Amino acid sequence: MIITCPACSTNYSIDPSALGGAGKTVRCSKCA
Repeated sequence: MIITCPACSTNYSIDPSALGGAGKTVRCSKCA
């Protein structure tokens, strides 16, 4: 799964199993 930061448009490749069924809130490491 690829997610994109809405603030800086950086793309991150995430293993969907790491997010779990309910999902998670993540923070961009570039602009956080």
